[in-house]
Amino acid sequence: LKLISTELAKQGKIEEALECARGISDDYNKSDALKDISAELAKQGKIEEALECARGISDDKAKSSVLKLISTELAKQGKTEEALECARGISDDDKKNSALKVISTELAKQGKIEEALECARGIISLGIFDEAKSSALEDIFAELAIQGKIEEALECARGISDEYWKSSSLKLISTELAKQGKIEEALECARGISDDEAKSRALNVISTGLARQGNWSKAEQTGLEIPQFANRYTCWQTIARDACIKQGWQKALSQAHQFRNPESCRYYLKHLAQMVNLADCHSNHLLNALPNYQEDVESIETILYKHALHELFFEEASTVKINRFNRTLNLQWAIDIKNSISHN
Repeated sequence: LKLISTELAKQGKIEEALECARGISDDYNKSDALKDISAELAKQGKIEEALECARGISDDKAKSSVLKLISTELAKQGKTEEALECARGISDDDKKNSALKVISTELAKQGKIEEALECARGIISLGIFDEAKSSALEDIFAELAIQGKIEEALECARGISDEYWKSSSLKLISTELAKQGKIEEALECARGISDDEAKSRALNVISTGLARQGNWSKAEQTGLEIPQFANRYTCWQTIARDACIKQGWQKALSQAHQFRNPESCRYYLKHLAQMVNLADCHSNHLLNALPNYQEDVESIETILYKHALHELFFEEASTVKINRFNRTLNLQWAIDIKNSISHN
């Protein structure tokens, strides 16, 4: 009977579905059936009917689940007061928190910041960390940052008690400021982040953004502030990739002189070595490139390997030359492919 009532509800035959569900003697299955019917009504926008159906559910878990669905549906429709009233009737704390989070975010999008904050503060703490509340507050200030209300966003972020979520919040604000071109404000915000991972990611976004704007000096300075080495390496990697895509490999290579710090220059060049295309790796490029890699044996090998493949597939190099490359660089697999192509 539960399966039949659910299928009737999906077909829009609500009266028949309800009549079928009411005939179920087992409370658990009846609650489950009414939950499915109520959910279907909510999806169809029939909120009053959905609520009426939900009130007939005896199982608290099933009722909480459908009330959460209804409240979030109301929030998406902009009916925040009705959504809040519905959410407050949810007995399961986790589902209530989830509903309140959706409502607070929706209120923030509508510019109702005070109401959004009040809603977020109503989220119940379920453990050591106020994860649900902090996540809701994060959504609110993110919306504020997008709207350009940076001071309000910062005030909101600084009011978060959990350091992880505070750091995550400040990271979002700083990256949003960077997108808006407010670099100094973005940097000030990023430097105030206590978590190294979040700070690294924020500074990474700012640094790579500065490089795209052509401000390589400031980009390098910002990149060197990144506390985590892996994230700093990713920063130089992204700058190299962007320069290569935008300007071409040869021009990107010549840009390396703009870096003043040995570390940033080394890792920028290292990634460029990995990016050079086989088609571009002819002798002239090789002669221009190698002087930049005098202390980086790994990158020299990468470039030479690609040059050897270029000679094999693009230049029809002599067998003597290819064999010499093969002794040093182990190209036998590529030679076999070339031979098989030639035979075919």
